[in-house]
Amino acid sequence: MAQDAMSSAPIPATAANPDPTAGESANRSEEALIMQGTPTSDATRSTVRMSVDARGLALGILATVAVVLVLKWAQSFVISLMLGIFFSYTLNPLVGWLERIKIPRVLGAIVVLVAVVCALVLGVYSLRGQIQTIIEQVPE
Repeated sequence: MAQDAMSSAPIPATAANPDPTAGESANRSEEALIMQGTPTSDATRSTVRMSVDARGLALGILATVAVVLVLKWAQSFVISLMLGIFFSYTLNPLVGWLERIKIPRVLGAIVVLVAVVCALVLGVYSLRGQIQTIIEQVPE
Protein backbone atom coordinates (compact mmCIF):
# COMPACT_ATOMS: atom_id res chain seq x y z
CA MET A 1 0.00 0.00 0.00
CA ALA A 2 2.77 2.41 0.90
CA GLN A 3 4.52 1.69 -2.39
CA ASP A 4 1.33 2.43 -4.37
CA ALA A 5 0.96 5.80 -2.63
CA MET A 6 4.58 6.58 -3.29
CA SER A 7 4.40 5.61 -6.97
CA SER A 8 1.35 7.78 -7.65
CA ALA A 9 2.84 10.89 -6.04
CA PRO A 10 4.27 13.41 -8.51
CA ILE A 11 8.02 13.54 -8.74
CA PRO A 12 9.40 17.08 -8.43
CA ALA A 13 11.40 18.41 -11.33
CA THR A 14 15.10 18.71 -10.69
CA ALA A 15 18.13 19.20 -12.84
CA ALA A 16 18.76 15.45 -12.75
CA ASN A 17 15.08 14.57 -13.37
CA PRO A 18 13.36 17.20 -15.52
CA ASP A 19 9.57 16.85 -15.62
CA PRO A 20 8.46 16.81 -19.27
CA THR A 21 4.83 17.42 -18.34
CA ALA A 22 5.55 20.71 -16.56
CA GLY A 23 5.85 22.59 -19.84
CA GLU A 24 2.72 20.96 -21.20
CA SER A 25 0.62 22.04 -18.21
CA ALA A 26 1.91 25.61 -18.58
CA ASN A 27 0.95 25.61 -22.26
CA ARG A 28 -2.48 24.24 -21.41
CA SER A 29 -3.08 26.97 -18.82
CA GLU A 30 -2.01 29.66 -21.31
CA GLU A 31 -4.33 28.21 -23.95
CA ALA A 32 -7.17 28.14 -21.40
CA LEU A 33 -6.57 31.83 -20.60
CA ILE A 34 -6.54 32.71 -24.30
CA MET A 35 -9.75 30.72 -24.88
CA GLN A 36 -11.48 32.53 -21.99
CA GLY A 37 -10.48 35.90 -23.37
CA THR A 38 -8.28 36.76 -20.41
CA PRO A 39 -5.66 39.29 -21.44
CA THR A 40 -2.14 37.91 -21.31
CA SER A 41 1.18 39.51 -21.97
CA ASP A 42 3.02 38.97 -25.24
CA ALA A 43 5.59 36.87 -23.41
CA THR A 44 3.01 34.34 -22.19
CA ARG A 45 0.78 34.33 -25.26
CA SER A 46 1.38 31.34 -27.51
CA THR A 47 0.32 31.18 -31.12
CA VAL A 48 -1.62 28.20 -32.38
CA ARG A 49 -0.88 27.37 -35.96
CA MET A 50 -3.15 25.19 -38.07
CA SER A 51 -1.46 23.31 -40.82
CA VAL A 52 -3.16 23.41 -44.19
CA ASP A 53 -2.30 20.46 -46.38
CA ALA A 54 -2.81 21.85 -49.88
CA ARG A 55 -0.95 18.93 -51.44
CA GLY A 56 -3.40 16.42 -49.92
CA LEU A 57 -6.39 18.45 -51.09
CA ALA A 58 -5.01 18.72 -54.62
CA LEU A 59 -4.25 15.00 -54.74
CA GLY A 60 -7.78 14.22 -53.53
CA ILE A 61 -9.30 16.36 -56.27
CA LEU A 62 -7.05 14.83 -58.93
CA ALA A 63 -7.87 11.31 -57.74
CA THR A 64 -11.61 12.04 -57.88
CA VAL A 65 -11.34 13.44 -61.41
CA ALA A 66 -9.26 10.43 -62.49
CA VAL A 67 -11.80 7.96 -61.06
CA VAL A 68 -14.66 9.73 -62.83
CA LEU A 69 -12.79 9.74 -66.16
CA VAL A 70 -11.82 6.06 -65.85
CA LEU A 71 -15.43 5.12 -65.04
CA LYS A 72 -16.63 7.13 -68.05
CA TRP A 73 -14.08 5.40 -70.27
CA ALA A 74 -14.92 1.88 -68.96
CA GLN A 75 -18.65 2.54 -68.74
CA SER A 76 -19.87 -0.48 -70.72
CA PHE A 77 -17.61 -2.88 -68.81
CA VAL A 78 -18.39 -1.43 -65.37
CA ILE A 79 -22.17 -1.45 -65.96
CA SER A 80 -22.03 -5.06 -67.12
CA LEU A 81 -19.89 -6.01 -64.13
CA MET A 82 -22.22 -4.26 -61.68
CA LEU A 83 -25.29 -5.89 -63.20
CA GLY A 84 -23.60 -9.28 -62.92
CA ILE A 85 -22.75 -8.67 -59.27
CA PHE A 86 -26.31 -7.46 -58.60
CA PHE A 87 -27.85 -10.55 -60.22
CA SER A 88 -25.40 -12.79 -58.38
CA TYR A 89 -26.38 -11.38 -54.99
CA THR A 90 -30.06 -11.44 -55.91
CA LEU A 91 -30.16 -15.03 -57.14
CA ASN A 92 -27.76 -16.51 -54.59
CA PRO A 93 -30.51 -17.30 -52.03
CA LEU A 94 -32.35 -19.42 -54.62
CA VAL A 95 -29.19 -21.32 -55.49
CA GLY A 96 -28.45 -21.77 -51.78
CA TRP A 97 -31.95 -23.13 -51.20
CA LEU A 98 -31.53 -25.61 -54.07
CA GLU A 99 -28.18 -26.61 -52.58
CA ARG A 100 -29.83 -27.28 -49.20
CA ILE A 101 -32.28 -29.67 -50.84
CA LYS A 102 -29.31 -31.69 -52.17
CA ILE A 103 -29.06 -30.25 -55.71
CA PRO A 104 -25.43 -29.54 -56.69
CA ARG A 105 -24.58 -25.84 -56.78
CA VAL A 106 -23.64 -25.81 -60.48
CA LEU A 107 -26.87 -27.53 -61.46
CA GLY A 108 -28.84 -25.20 -59.16
CA ALA A 109 -27.26 -22.14 -60.77
CA ILE A 110 -28.11 -23.46 -64.25
CA VAL A 111 -31.71 -24.11 -63.20
CA VAL A 112 -32.07 -20.61 -61.72
CA LEU A 113 -30.57 -18.92 -64.82
CA VAL A 114 -32.78 -20.92 -67.19
CA ALA A 115 -35.82 -19.99 -65.08
CA VAL A 116 -34.88 -16.29 -65.20
CA VAL A 117 -34.35 -16.35 -68.97
CA CYS A 118 -37.66 -18.19 -69.48
CA ALA A 119 -39.46 -15.62 -67.30
CA LEU A 120 -37.98 -12.77 -69.35
CA VAL A 121 -38.94 -14.43 -72.66
CA LEU A 122 -42.47 -15.11 -71.38
CA GLY A 123 -42.79 -11.48 -70.21
CA VAL A 124 -41.66 -10.09 -73.57
CA TYR A 125 -43.93 -12.51 -75.45
CA SER A 126 -46.97 -11.53 -73.39
CA LEU A 127 -46.29 -7.82 -73.92
CA ARG A 128 -45.58 -7.99 -77.66
CA GLY A 129 -49.10 -6.88 -78.64
CA GLN A 130 -48.89 -3.77 -76.49
CA ILE A 131 -45.37 -3.03 -77.74
CA GLN A 132 -46.54 -3.27 -81.36
CA THR A 133 -49.40 -0.83 -80.60
CA ILE A 134 -46.96 1.63 -79.03
CA ILE A 135 -44.58 1.34 -82.02
CA GLU A 136 -47.46 2.01 -84.46
CA GLN A 137 -48.47 5.13 -82.49
CA VAL A 138 -44.96 6.61 -82.36
CA PRO A 139 -45.11 8.36 -85.79
CA GLU A 140 -48.37 10.06 -84.81
